[in-house]
Amino acid sequence: MRVLGIDTATRQASVALWENGVAVARARADQPKQHAERLLSLVQEAIASAGWPKGSLDLVACGTGPGSFTGVRVGIATAKGISLGLARPIVAVGSLEAMARSFRWDAEVLVAMIDAKKGEVFLAAYDRGETPLLGPTHLPAGRVAAELLRFAGKKAFALGEIAADVDVGPIAVHRDPATDLPDAATIARIGAERFSARGASSLHDLEPAYLRPPDITSPRNAGHGGSL
Repeated sequence: MRVLGIDTATRQASVALWENGVAVARARADQPKQHAERLLSLVQEAIASAGWPKGSLDLVACGTGPGSFTGVRVGIATAKGISLGLARPIVAVGSLEAMARSFRWDAEVLVAMIDAKKGEVFLAAYDRGETPLLGPTHLPAGRVAAELLRFAGKKAFALGEIAADVDVGPIAVHRDPATDLPDAATIARIGAERFSARGASSLHDLEPAYLRPPDITSPRNAGHGGSL
């Protein structure tokens, strides 16, 4: 199965192609205000790098946030456009879940965190990166340590680049490029697993995980999707 993974929940737009358990191509851009302009070209860049015909994609896997209101909306609209344009199934994957599932070492609890701005964080806790234990939710940064006290005494790690700037109380901070931000390759891998186990997500019901009301509007072209 050839899977296109997309995530735009953070400052980084991430695209990956996944086949037979391997990421065969990746493309990234660190220009959050240009996700709408850059994302489709990143997809085309990855497909060209892999040497895949556009029509050879079997599945689209898209990160649904939480994260930047505009960024998540751009990613989902583009993924939906590609899914519709190629008549391929689509699978939704939580961006925090993808961070936890990228963790490569042994742990009892993984707490994935994304900067929510305004002194808040988006976070979710998972048992070994799979079973949800907390959230996804958003909290003031000053309340994170108190929320994580429930994991005291466990082998627990806080993941995400924002974790180093937040008091996470009784757990350790783990910094790694693989888990600092959502990775499209992990989203593609989870998407392939989820599709095999449960089938596709509903295109109509696939919506961003905002967690809190947006305080900005989306760019004019963010809702129109994309096509290859």
